[in-house]
Amino acid sequence: MGPLEALAAPEGVAELPKATQRAAAEFVGLMERLRDRMHRVRATDLLEAAIVETGYQQMLETEGTDEAYSRLENLRELVTVAQEFEHTTGESTLEAFLQHLALVTDLDTWQEDVDRTTLMTLHSAKGLEFAVVFLAGLEEGLFPHARALEEEGGVEEERRLCYVGLTRAKRRLYLSHARNRTIFGTTAPAVASRFLDEIPPELVSRLQKAPPPEAVWPDEDREVPTFAAGDQVRHATFGQGRVLEVEGEGVRAVVTVQFTQGVKRLALGYAPLERV
Repeated sequence: MGPLEALAAPEGVAELPKATQRAAAEFVGLMERLRDRMHRVRATDLLEAAIVETGYQQMLETEGTDEAYSRLENLRELVTVAQEFEHTTGESTLEAFLQHLALVTDLDTWQEDVDRTTLMTLHSAKGLEFAVVFLAGLEEGLFPHARALEEEGGVEEERRLCYVGLTRAKRRLYLSHARNRTIFGTTAPAVASRFLDEIPPELVSRLQKAPPPEAVWPDEDREVPTFAAGDQVRHATFGQGRVLEVEGEGVRAVVTVQFTQGVKRLALGYAPLERV
């Protein structure tokens, strides 16, 4: 008998308290409902349902620690990966997605002596050097991370970490940021990291390309609402929040907002923000 089957009949265990038996029955019911949906709904929808209906998301949000928010972001990113897999392959079942993950993480064909690209975090790169280095994701909210804006000295720590990344390169250093990025299943315009503006222009060779139509800034003369630090606002996706900081003016203004699910930096020319 497997664990789930045993939990389905908790009354057979005499020493198990009644409250625990009820909790076990509720858990089994939840697992059965999710299992029933497994072949009828998209993997993305099933993952989102599991995260919410198990109460795990609420538990992490209530805990409110850095570790809890990190775990919550990992869960949301898992949903994004499932969404991207569906768009790329046309497959939407959980079984297909799990098979894909198994192939992605298969190390059987890895060969140590083959020339390759090394993927690592900035923390793990300390003390190492490489001929060519690519730093991706240099966007506000990613690097510096949104949580760094909430912590005293957080941005400075992110700046030091950025310096670590920049100085890993011996010959060539490539820095990149997205114009639009999908995070937690939501696609929105991205704002280039402040760290890029701090690099002396004479040291940078920029790759100039025309932005895609969806990334073109709105009409510069179009009127947009103005906000100030402390304003209560509402976003169509992120819900209600409080403005922490406003940079720039007009459609190019960037607002930093504290939402329930974390701090977001939004381009006012795009963001569907309204004052509460």
